[in-house]
Amino acid sequence: MRLDDLLEDPTIKVESEDVEDSIRKICNNTGRGNFKQKIEVLKELVIKKAPKVVDGKEVEDEKSANADMHLRWFIHYLLTKRVGPQSVALQTIYVEMIRELNIAIQQVKKSSSVVGLTLLAAALIFKKCMVVDEEQFLQVSNVPQGAALVIKNYLQSLGSFIGALTVAKNEPVRSLHLDLKQILVEGFQVKNRKLAVTFVCRILKESQHSRVFNLRNPWMSTLLSILREMHNLS
Repeated sequence: MRLDDLLEDPTIKVESEDVEDSIRKICNNTGRGNFKQKIEVLKELVIKKAPKVVDGKEVEDEKSANADMHLRWFIHYLLTKRVGPQSVALQTIYVEMIRELNIAIQQVKKSSSVVGLTLLAAALIFKKCMVVDEEQFLQVSNVPQGAALVIKNYLQSLGSFIGALTVAKNEPVRSLHLDLKQILVEGFQVKNRKLAVTFVCRILKESQHSRVFNLRNPWMSTLLSILREMHNLS
């Protein structure tokens, strides 16, 4: 058993294995050369189209009836199966996938945000990582290193991905979706506090690519102050 097996969520599913296979193939086979083609195929699967009006009645496109469910599954699959130390080279592609889908969904419904949904999913995954039973994990897995190191490595990758998706693009991590301040405050109260610090620091590290998030930015300075205080108290 691997860590991503423990992160499985049975409530996130699609109605067909064919849809799962299609999304997996897109994630496996998308590169710079075919990005536009593959992202259009992905949009057809995960973005619900605006209903057509026929004879004065709204008629939903049959293909997009389950698009919301497919989108949730895609995001969870991406974060738990595709984001990791083994796929660092593909991180940029996955970030662009999310951002292209974000543009597409807002053309249909401006209040919707694929980036927001991704941050919400990351928040839930982080919470699961914080409560993984290390003894149980070691009993059912064949990894040579300890569970804490496996989780730490994964959270480093997840944090880097979230940072690349947001702060590196000059966009904040909104507390409505992923409250980094709360993560640090609550993380300080548990034994796995280093995991909380690792996750948040990896997100903030991506600010090196940002024109907005620097030491003078109030959001950044608040988080750095909390990290400094945690270090002084530890």
